[in-house]
Amino acid sequence: MTILVIKSAYFSRETRKNATENRGPVLEDKTKEVHDVIYWEHEGNRAVRQGNWKLVAENEAEWELYELKNDRSELNNLATKHPDKVKELSELYEKWEQRCGVVRPKVLNKKK
Repeated sequence: MTILVIKSAYFSRETRKNATENRGPVLEDKTKEVHDVIYWEHEGNRAVRQGNWKLVAENEAEWELYELKNDRSELNNLATKHPDKVKELSELYEKWEQRCGVVRPKVLNKKK
Protein backbone atom coordinates (compact mmCIF):
# COMPACT_ATOMS: atom_id res chain seq x y z
CA MET A 1 0.00 0.00 0.00
CA THR A 2 2.77 2.48 0.87
CA ILE A 3 4.42 2.37 -2.57
CA LEU A 4 1.05 2.77 -4.28
CA VAL A 5 0.30 5.86 -2.20
CA ILE A 6 3.72 7.43 -2.72
CA LYS A 7 3.45 6.90 -6.47
CA SER A 8 -0.18 8.14 -6.45
CA ALA A 9 -1.27 4.92 -8.09
CA TYR A 10 -4.89 3.97 -8.48
CA PHE A 11 -6.01 1.00 -6.42
CA SER A 12 -9.40 -0.59 -5.98
CA ARG A 13 -11.56 -0.51 -2.89
CA GLU A 14 -10.79 -4.21 -2.38
CA THR A 15 -7.04 -3.50 -2.47
CA ARG A 16 -7.45 -0.70 0.07
CA LYS A 17 -9.54 -2.97 2.29
CA ASN A 18 -6.91 -5.74 2.28
CA ALA A 19 -3.80 -3.56 2.34
CA THR A 20 -1.72 -2.93 5.42
CA GLU A 21 -1.36 0.48 7.02
CA ASN A 22 0.10 3.20 4.81
CA ARG A 23 3.67 4.06 5.90
CA GLY A 24 4.18 6.68 3.19
CA PRO A 25 4.12 9.70 5.54
CA VAL A 26 6.87 8.11 7.63
CA LEU A 27 9.04 7.43 4.59
CA GLU A 28 8.47 11.00 3.43
CA ASP A 29 9.28 12.26 6.95
CA LYS A 30 5.90 13.98 7.33
CA THR A 31 4.95 12.40 10.63
CA LYS A 32 6.39 10.93 13.79
CA GLU A 33 7.83 7.42 13.94
CA VAL A 34 5.27 4.63 13.67
CA HIS A 35 6.86 2.38 16.30
CA ASP A 36 8.37 3.34 19.63
CA VAL A 37 10.32 0.07 19.81
CA ILE A 38 11.45 -2.25 17.00
CA TYR A 39 12.56 -5.85 17.61
CA TRP A 40 14.12 -8.47 15.40
CA GLU A 41 15.80 -11.85 15.44
CA HIS A 42 17.62 -13.56 12.60
CA GLU A 43 19.37 -16.91 12.87
CA GLY A 44 19.84 -16.46 16.60
CA ASN A 45 21.09 -12.88 16.38
CA ARG A 46 18.79 -10.50 18.21
CA ALA A 47 18.21 -6.79 18.55
CA VAL A 48 15.91 -4.16 19.92
CA ARG A 49 15.88 -0.49 19.05
CA GLN A 50 14.19 2.30 20.96
CA GLY A 51 14.84 5.86 19.85
CA ASN A 52 18.60 6.37 19.57
CA TRP A 53 19.40 3.24 21.59
CA LYS A 54 20.11 -0.11 19.95
CA LEU A 55 20.75 -3.32 21.88
CA VAL A 56 22.23 -6.22 19.90
CA ALA A 57 23.64 -9.68 20.58
CA GLU A 58 25.14 -12.29 18.33
CA ASN A 59 23.60 -15.66 19.17
CA GLU A 60 24.14 -16.32 22.88
CA ALA A 61 26.77 -13.57 23.38
CA GLU A 62 26.30 -10.76 25.90
CA TRP A 63 24.20 -7.79 24.89
CA GLU A 64 25.96 -4.79 23.33
CA LEU A 65 24.46 -1.30 23.60
CA TYR A 66 24.93 1.52 21.10
CA GLU A 67 23.73 5.12 21.04
CA LEU A 68 23.12 5.63 17.33
CA LYS A 69 22.86 9.42 17.25
CA ASN A 70 26.56 9.76 18.07
CA ASP A 71 27.78 6.31 16.95
CA ARG A 72 26.04 5.30 13.71
CA SER A 73 28.72 2.71 12.92
CA GLU A 74 28.18 0.95 16.27
CA LEU A 75 31.84 1.07 17.29
CA ASN A 76 31.45 2.09 20.96
CA ASN A 77 29.71 -0.53 23.09
CA LEU A 78 28.11 1.33 26.02
CA ALA A 79 26.69 -1.71 27.83
CA THR A 80 28.97 -1.38 30.87
CA LYS A 81 28.36 2.38 31.11
CA HIS A 82 24.55 2.09 30.93
CA PRO A 83 23.55 -1.20 32.63
CA ASP A 84 20.07 0.16 33.42
CA LYS A 85 19.40 0.78 29.72
CA VAL A 86 20.66 -2.74 28.89
CA LYS A 87 18.30 -4.17 31.51
CA GLU A 88 15.35 -2.09 30.28
CA LEU A 89 15.81 -2.99 26.60
CA SER A 90 16.66 -6.64 27.23
CA GLU A 91 13.49 -7.04 29.30
CA LEU A 92 11.47 -5.50 26.47
CA TYR A 93 13.14 -7.90 24.03
CA GLU A 94 12.41 -10.93 26.24
CA LYS A 95 8.73 -9.98 26.51
CA TRP A 96 8.54 -9.56 22.72
CA GLU A 97 10.37 -12.88 22.22
CA GLN A 98 7.85 -14.70 24.42
CA ARG A 99 4.85 -12.93 22.90
CA CYS A 100 5.93 -13.77 19.34
CA GLY A 101 7.15 -17.32 20.05
CA VAL A 102 10.69 -16.68 18.82
CA VAL A 103 12.69 -19.91 18.77
CA ARG A 104 16.44 -19.42 18.54
CA PRO A 105 18.44 -21.91 16.44
CA LYS A 106 20.35 -23.12 19.51
CA VAL A 107 17.04 -24.20 21.04
CA LEU A 108 16.00 -25.91 17.81
CA ASN A 109 19.25 -27.91 17.65
CA LYS A 110 19.28 -29.14 21.25
CA LYS A 111 19.32 -32.91 21.58
CA LYS A 112 16.82 -34.49 23.93
